[in-house]
Amino acid sequence: MIYCILILFTNVAAPPWMEIREGLHYNPYFPGGAIAMPKMLIDGALEYEDDGKDVVSFLTWAAEPEMEERKTDGVQMDIFTFTGTTSSCLFQAIEVVCLQVS
Repeated sequence: MIYCILILFTNVAAPPWMEIREGLHYNPYFPGGAIAMPKMLIDGALEYEDDGKDVVSFLTWAAEPEMEERKTDGVQMDIFTFTGTTSSCLFQAIEVVCLQVS
């Protein structure tokens, strides 16, 4: 989905051999190469270092407000899983050593 939005923001000029009907705008990623949606970023109107990537990143962030919470939860689960696995392996190793000694 993000890639589709980025394509809409950064479409390029039509090749000279292609005729685009009035009211349509060139976009190489759509069937027939034309779409009714005009180019969103007009050349020279604003300065974007990464073209539409900044805009798409913001729209993604705005559309998924729970993303930061999910990332935090994921890191916590990773830590919990690592700690649990490590302690389980450690206790199993201790148990094996104790059984071999006795």
